[in-house]
Amino acid sequence: MNQTKEKPQRVKKPTLKDIAALARLSVPTISQILNNRANNYCSEAKKAQVWKIAHKLNYQSNFGYQVMTGKKTNTVGLLCSQERVRQDEHITKLLLQLSSSLEGKGNASYMATLTADHSTADKQKIIDLINRGCSSFIFIGNPMEYQEVEEVLQTHGIHYIGLNNDMMQRSVQVDSSVAYEAYVKKFLSEGRTNFKILLNDSVNHREACGRVQGLFRAFPNENREILSQRYVSLLPDIPCHLHDFGDNIFQMGYEVTKALFEQDKTIQGLIFLSDLYALGATKYFTEIGVKVGSDIALCGYNNIDAIKFSTVPISTADHQCNKIKDVLIDNLAGIKPLRIVLEPEVILK
Repeated sequence: MNQTKEKPQRVKKPTLKDIAALARLSVPTISQILNNRANNYCSEAKKAQVWKIAHKLNYQSNFGYQVMTGKKTNTVGLLCSQERVRQDEHITKLLLQLSSSLEGKGNASYMATLTADHSTADKQKIIDLINRGCSSFIFIGNPMEYQEVEEVLQTHGIHYIGLNNDMMQRSVQVDSSVAYEAYVKKFLSEGRTNFKILLNDSVNHREACGRVQGLFRAFPNENREILSQRYVSLLPDIPCHLHDFGDNIFQMGYEVTKALFEQDKTIQGLIFLSDLYALGATKYFTEIGVKVGSDIALCGYNNIDAIKFSTVPISTADHQCNKIKDVLIDNLAGIKPLRIVLEPEVILK
């Protein structure tokens, strides 16, 4: 006896009409809410209910149709200025928080990395992403060709904002000088007058000054040039393209610390650009029997997990990614000049 196979039933995709029926609203109203268009008739609670129903039904808008007809797709481009930026632990954490928060507000996100050299590639990448439906952008760090990039965004009326991006006109800055001033004052309160602040050769001038400003504020009556000569040392730069960037920073922290300490064993404190440098220094001091925290004090930056759970006391600063995420998203809509300054949380040990 032959058995006839039942044809699989096609799953009916949910429509705006289905959502409208459950929310007891009109189809045009549902469309306005799900496409983030102005809607002054529904309360925030009602809008949240609509999004909840849409997620429950797994509703998906016709993305391709929106792009072809020039409609906004509510897709935000999350762009790191270069690969080395993307590899930082706190940036990875921030990108995940941004993506999750944007999704909760009905937006998609697209992550990409820009070039690390001077070319027109960044400009073209922005144009390509706009053509693919990106309707706004969040930049992490300074694009190399920031003027060309910004010109494209302004011409197309594309909303954007940057983080620690002091070149473009719309930016949120985390003031590193707050942490550096606290580090120096801590050293001085402990009687540590022989210390070094280590900066990269290629650190952007404004950023370097931002960090050195903390030193200047700790010595308000001292000559700034003399302070820089006495307390600031330069690290050799690390190539941007290295995928083992974190390992290289750790090793450089080890080697630079060894060179400095062999030259001057009276050094009482070191302030590094990041926690990874400081961890490299910790390895060296452990090998030679110098106690971190008593014999010498170390400071990093970024508050990575390795520092949080380290048994060795290393002062650091937390960017407060959750706060940064909220500020970036709240101020994403716009093209007019904007500058917001946030302070990191300083963690002294």
